[in-house]
Amino acid sequence: MPEKAPLDDPHAAPLKVEELQTDGSKVEHHAARPPRHWFSWWGRVKHFVIHKILRASDSPHRIALGVSIGMWVALLPLVGVQMITSAALCHPVKGNKVVAMAMAWVSNPITLVPIFLPCYWLGCWILGLDAIPYQDFVDIFFPAEGTWFARVSATWRAMMGIFGPLWLGSAIVATIVAIPSYFVTERVVTWYRMKRYGTVDLSTLPEVAD
Repeated sequence: MPEKAPLDDPHAAPLKVEELQTDGSKVEHHAARPPRHWFSWWGRVKHFVIHKILRASDSPHRIALGVSIGMWVALLPLVGVQMITSAALCHPVKGNKVVAMAMAWVSNPITLVPIFLPCYWLGCWILGLDAIPYQDFVDIFFPAEGTWFARVSATWRAMMGIFGPLWLGSAIVATIVAIPSYFVTERVVTWYRMKRYGTVDLSTLPEVAD
């Protein structure tokens, strides 16, 4: 039996795809193979959603609180302290801390500028201020090389110059996203558990199978 070529092998034969025509006939054409990292990325996302959210050993309410709080913190410019803040905010309301800390990673070095630049522009628009140039904004979140603490400290010092519009815009966007996140998560977790296990309380089951 011939060995299958890797999905991301540039020399691998293209995938054969059959397309059904309106007259009932089939036309075969070839499609490029998707890179392996697409499957790897999707696999990690799927594993997180299923095992860390849908099957988390907690109630749908507490899981939804964790998602909502984590999303709210992720959309605030709390660079370097998102996870700690998420856990601290979950404590008084009994939200799921693990889920919240994981959701806080929505803001990361790749997404910082795409998230906070529109928030900053929104704050400037509301306050009637002129926005700083794009590159100056990027430099705030990517200071010169140094230790992690040095870079975070430099970012916080630089953010003080745009503190008002950045935090105003971020707070508005974070609240708009976080509130529906709770209701959507609570309903999805409840629906998934009832459909798959017939109960929302997984602690009543001897074991949750994959």
